[in-house]
Amino acid sequence: MYNKELFEKYPYAFSHYAWTGEVFYEESTNEPYSLDEDIPKGWSKLFWMCMEEIREPLEKAGLTNTFYFTQVKEKYGELCLYNNGATEEVLDIISKYEFLSGFICDRCGKPADYQTRGWIENICKKCYKAQYKDKEEPRYLIELDLTPIKLRYMDDRFVEMKQDFTDTWEKYLEKIK
Repeated sequence: MYNKELFEKYPYAFSHYAWTGEVFYEESTNEPYSLDEDIPKGWSKLFWMCMEEIREPLEKAGLTNTFYFTQVKEKYGELCLYNNGATEEVLDIISKYEFLSGFICDRCGKPADYQTRGWIENICKKCYKAQYKDKEEPRYLIELDLTPIKLRYMDDRFVEMKQDFTDTWEKYLEKIK
């Protein structure tokens, strides 16, 4: 949804056509994504934290008015922020937030306890019980070790990330209190 104050601060966060770069100033049925509809409610704070963190590197690179997102959505249980390209620093920041979304309940924004099977959904115990009260809890507990970051996949593989996400995770937890 268009918000003049947010648009002036983060013009790159708002919907643009990939081919023309045209910005949507109001709600439209033709827009590539909607901040209200395509970003799960639980990831909203995380999204705006990302927009704030990429602002300075975009300004430094002179990309504030040319960088934009072409699509924003949930995919495989993570926030996906497709864009028209930027500096490595900006792309690393975006990757960090996409990764962290996998550990946040996409409904309420609290740290996720489970990852469901089939349609992958990261969900806290409270939201899981509200949605799936008649089903038993999923077997796969999400594990997050911030030093270094380790991601445990359902087939018990672990992947280590080089970035240190501790500060960002702690800032996020402060915001949701």
